[in-house]
Amino acid sequence: MDSHFRGNDTGEQFWKLDTVSKLFYIMKQSRVLIIDDDQFVRQSLAELLQSWNLEVTQADGKENGLKQLKQNQVSLIMLDIKLGDSNGLDVLKSIRASGVNVPVMIMTGYPDEYNRNHFFDEKAIAYISKPIKPDNLKEILKMCLKEKGA
Repeated sequence: MDSHFRGNDTGEQFWKLDTVSKLFYIMKQSRVLIIDDDQFVRQSLAELLQSWNLEVTQADGKENGLKQLKQNQVSLIMLDIKLGDSNGLDVLKSIRASGVNVPVMIMTGYPDEYNRNHFFDEKAIAYISKPIKPDNLKEILKMCLKEKGA
C-alpha cells in the first residue's frame, strides 16, 4: 500500500459540496512546508504543488524547517523521515512540543509499519511512500486540508 490516512469526519458537509471546486479554492488559501534534505525531491514536489495553486515553502532539514515554520503560517507540513541533520520523528516531536498543531504528512523511501505507527502516535495525519504519485498526493492533500479545516 502506498499511503495510510488518519483522520476524522470534521468538515464532512464542506466536502460534499462540489469537491473539485472546493479543493482548488482551499489550495489557493493554503501554504505547504516541505522538509526534505533532497533538493531534487523538494523542488519536484514544490513544482507539482505550485501547479495546483498551492503556495510552497521549502526547508532542507530540522533547523531550517523549524525556522520556516515560525516565519510562515502553513496549512500542511510534508516531512521526510531521513534528514541530514536529524530525523523526521525528532522534527515532528519538536513541532508538537512547540504547540504547532498543523497536519503533518510523512514521506519515506523506506516504509515500514514500525515507523508508521510511531509517526501516527505523534499525530501525523498521513504516511506516504516515495516515489510519490501525483494522484495519491492529491487525495492525501484533500484529507490533510480537510482535517486542518482550511
